[in-house]
Amino acid sequence: MKSLPELLEEVKVRVVPTEREKEKVLTKVEKVRLRLERAFSKLPYPVEVLLQGSVAKDTWLKGEMDVDIFVRFSPELDKEEIASMTLSTVKKLFGERRCVERYAEHPFVTVRLLEMNVDVVPCYRSEKGEWKSATDRTPYHTDFVLSKLSKEEKNEARLIKRFAKGIGVYGAEIKVGGFSGLLCELMAHHFGSFLKMAEAMARLRLPLLIDPMKYYEGREDEARDAFGTGFIVVDPIDRKRNVAAAVTQTKLNEMVVASAAFLNGPSIRFFFPKVKDLSLGQLKRKILAEKRQLLAIQIPKIEAPPDILWGQLYSARDKVLTIMKNGDFDVMRIAAWTDEKRISLIVMELGTTILPHLKLKTGPPVTSPHTLRYLDLYAGGGAAAGPWIQEDRLFILARRRYTEAATYLKKAIKEYVKAGAIPSLVAKELESGAKILVGGEIPASLKGKDAGAFLSGFIDGRPEWMRSVWAESVRKKRT
Repeated sequence: MKSLPELLEEVKVRVVPTEREKEKVLTKVEKVRLRLERAFSKLPYPVEVLLQGSVAKDTWLKGEMDVDIFVRFSPELDKEEIASMTLSTVKKLFGERRCVERYAEHPFVTVRLLEMNVDVVPCYRSEKGEWKSATDRTPYHTDFVLSKLSKEEKNEARLIKRFAKGIGVYGAEIKVGGFSGLLCELMAHHFGSFLKMAEAMARLRLPLLIDPMKYYEGREDEARDAFGTGFIVVDPIDRKRNVAAAVTQTKLNEMVVASAAFLNGPSIRFFFPKVKDLSLGQLKRKILAEKRQLLAIQIPKIEAPPDILWGQLYSARDKVLTIMKNGDFDVMRIAAWTDEKRISLIVMELGTTILPHLKLKTGPPVTSPHTLRYLDLYAGGGAAAGPWIQEDRLFILARRRYTEAATYLKKAIKEYVKAGAIPSLVAKELESGAKILVGGEIPASLKGKDAGAFLSGFIDGRPEWMRSVWAESVRKKRT
């Protein structure tokens, strides 16, 4: 069995590019940057085309390049203008079929080129602290990392990023709600190593304040007043911003548990999980054999950029949870997923998909001024049974309007859509072509590896890293 230092060295070999690999990547990226620079030079405004992100900062992971190229405009232009010029210029240069329009604070474009995903992002040439958009900070972040992080800290940042990816908490986008690349870099700078970061996360007690530039040194209460009492990482180039603001409570706690589990039993599978998902046919048989009480909404293609799509889908998931609770259905788990192309799903596991016809309803205390009104409502036979008096309250057995979860959900969704309570893009597809699926119907209606992987993970219930690490542990015990 490998020692912990040997294991981390093995991970470094897999995630830290060699000098030759770095040179090859920079050469490829520079070709793309120059093509963009020539294209943007034709605009009637002066712009800068700059390499940013992990490639510029030398914190990218071997074999996992996502290239960020920023187009810097004059602050005199408005956001609609710089977004429109960026989208049209990139699409004209590389062709619309290669381009995927995405949204952060404003639109940007992802292009697949030379086996790389290249994000072309508009921003302003803003002075520090005079931001017109959130992306204006990025060139300053790049300068900070280049000037403040040592070579060792950059490699430790790579370990933190790979660990975060392995346990499913990497990325600040709405889909994930986790740790951004910059956040991982700042944690490497603060803690000094992946191992010290893991130790700190494993014993995390909030609030945690990380302040690289010591803006709030001696004034920590002021920081907590500004950012709350959670996970606070003060932006080194903007004292008013929390770099960790996008990290959800769930993703932070997944980092805490995974860090503790790693320290207790180090395994490379935390960084590179391996799982064998069940096939859709196997999932159907498992659902039926175990009598799993599953209910799903299958939604056809939603025309929207990924970030907007995930945001609306998560909001719709929360509305569906409210709907089911209002119908007395016990939702034990609920999740939303989309392939961002042709299908979206909201899947839940219930205590039961069929409720009893009758339910117990608690009435007012006998001393309440509403007691006589309650008798007027039900004493003449309005209830299935009762009212009766038990100790100091009145009770009845009421008839449920809906007992089948699928029937109730279908009816309730129509009412919520009509009332405008479902996010607009999802509501449009719910009206036109959504399907309500029960149990084995869910895998039977799906196609594709990604949909199967999502459903397999949902039915298993464990995060992918947990399934992978414990599968390895069981295998080792058997041998």
